[in-house]
Amino acid sequence: MTNLAPSADVARCILDDRLAIFSERRQEICELQGAAAFIWCLIEEAVDFDGIVAALTEAGVQEGAPEMVQQWLEQWRQNDWIGKTDRPGPPPFRDEWLIEHTAPFDEIAALKAAKKD
Repeated sequence: MTNLAPSADVARCILDDRLAIFSERRQEICELQGAAAFIWCLIEEAVDFDGIVAALTEAGVQEGAPEMVQQWLEQWRQNDWIGKTDRPGPPPFRDEWLIEHTAPFDEIAALKAAKKD
């Protein structure tokens, strides 16, 4: 199975408690929020498309998860921020920073509730 991964010149950084990605080659920085931040973190873990959709669905996105993921992936591919990798994906994903800093976004509110259990 071919999974997704950030391009070699792209790195995640935390700026003022916000998730951002930096493209060294393009000299661009982009803040990601909500579902986009969640999807990016899964890509960093080499999760494939179906795994990302499943994680969003588990997090509470009831409709449109595949379309949402596809939209972000297309944009990031066009910017050369992501590519494919053959390294295996991780066990089920839980990013503590993401859970802690995404409360305003309904798409992943279920993650915060799950953390409290």
